[in-house]
Amino acid sequence: MIKAHQTIRLLITIHFYVLVSIGCEVKALSFPQLIQSNRLRRDVKEKGSNTMKLEATSQSDSPSWQDGGKVAVQIVKDISSGASPLEVSEAWMEHHWRRGGGLPIFVTTPPSLELSSTEMKRTIYPIAMKEEILSSESLVPEEKSSEDDAAAASAPPIIIRYLVSEAGPFFADLVPGSHQGTVTISQENKMIWEVEFETTRLRALYQSVTEFTVGIAARTVQEACGPTRLLTLKAAIPSHAATSKESPEIQSKDAPLSLVELRRELLDFFWARGGGLPLLPPIPYGDILKDGGGMARSKLLRIPPAITESIVSTDSYTNDNGKQVAEIVYRLEEPGWLTFPFLLHTHLGRIQLISPSGEDSESSSKQLHWQVEIRPYPFASAVIEKLVDMTICTIVRNFLVHLEEPGVTVPLMIPALETLSSPGHDSNHTMSISIPRASWWGGVIEKLNSTQGGQRQDTNLLDRIVRVVAPWTWGRMGNEDEGDDVVSYSWTSDEKIELQ
Repeated sequence: MIKAHQTIRLLITIHFYVLVSIGCEVKALSFPQLIQSNRLRRDVKEKGSNTMKLEATSQSDSPSWQDGGKVAVQIVKDISSGASPLEVSEAWMEHHWRRGGGLPIFVTTPPSLELSSTEMKRTIYPIAMKEEILSSESLVPEEKSSEDDAAAASAPPIIIRYLVSEAGPFFADLVPGSHQGTVTISQENKMIWEVEFETTRLRALYQSVTEFTVGIAARTVQEACGPTRLLTLKAAIPSHAATSKESPEIQSKDAPLSLVELRRELLDFFWARGGGLPLLPPIPYGDILKDGGGMARSKLLRIPPAITESIVSTDSYTNDNGKQVAEIVYRLEEPGWLTFPFLLHTHLGRIQLISPSGEDSESSSKQLHWQVEIRPYPFASAVIEKLVDMTICTIVRNFLVHLEEPGVTVPLMIPALETLSSPGHDSNHTMSISIPRASWWGGVIEKLNSTQGGQRQDTNLLDRIVRVVAPWTWGRMGNEDEGDDVVSYSWTSDEKIELQ
């Protein structure tokens, strides 16, 4: 499964490097040569043939756009979030070294990546370039002139040095062993990224490409260390609704569920079966979760949009307020461009099932708290936040319906084909398709089949189609104006999920 997913990502990036390799071979010298030619003609008219010979000789000795030489790039980024040098270095390792820094590349690394390792290597595809980290050092300044700098001194700068060990077939112009990079993460919340190498030709092109690629990677690390956005969603689980007749272990039970049993139901409904979202069923893999209903595994793949998720932990404990909690922590693995439209740098989720009374008794009412901590791409933050809260709210609403009426379906009434062709056809001649009520489509169908004054609304087929494609009628949304929505949520900035 993982290999197939990696293959897809590899194929997506090949087109970019085909264009780059072609561009490196094109001798695009016509524009600089044209400038030199115009200057030469002007000097001929003004100074005569002797000046022309001297100017031609001088220009033939001057550096050309095609010539090689030293490429030197320095990118400086301010980390405004106040992250420590160690946190920034970890972000650099995670988001650049392992994921590719937001560039259209695919990276393979050894299974163990620790900053304290003496040697770490990676291979970049499809260009087949190999890099390795030479060292990482913590440097403590020898002098501190002010007591105000004492706090900064406790978090020393970190320097990471790496080199290109093999340039690969696409970059034969690089002088072997000359390509080295240095990343300095200072106490002043600055990341200084320097790259130097020698090239036998096309120095100007390599200078521009290196500035562009290192700039993107540095900005990716900066954004990955940036402020977070936190979604907090709350919903009450009515005591009469917390029943189940589907799980084998409690199939004969017709009573409210405990927190552990609720967590098992949630893992089975949301993690194993997709939560009623209008997507293809998720593809589970990895170890079977002990706290699941038998179908939930530690990882899953959602297609579309090729999102890989994993369970970080499941736990039961008593919180600081003395309330019993059953918890699920999960995250998105390697979010980025390939998980479009979820353009995220980081995504961490935590689900808490809480017994407000402080006792995990079957008769006590319970609360569901769902938090999602994200760092979206800045240009897409508004869209990403809306997608996230719509997705989580839909799952929670569907789950509450599943608890209240497990296995119940709603009918989708479709006029029979033979009646559609006849004018004035009888709308009572219909076909019925059963849709699970605890699903996004179930919410849509419920709205289509809603009654008002004892009469079915929108009996006309065209009106029904219009209602389906109208976004404001999608799903099970509740009525926030009248306060009858079962879910409440809010977004806050610069807050993080505090794990136990």
